[in-house]
Parts: sequence; C-alpha cells; structure tokens
Amino acid sequence: MRPDAHGESVADVVSRLTNA
Repeated sequence: MRPDAHGESVADVVSRLTNA
C-alpha cells in the first residue's frame, strides 16, 4: 500500500483516518 501513489502521501492517509 503506497500512499504517495495516490498523490499526497502520509497526509492523505492521516486525512482519511481523521475524516473516517
């Protein structure tokens, strides 16, 4: 699972966790 593959990176994963 690579977060940078999405576009952002760790911030994207954190944002999703906080949004969930």
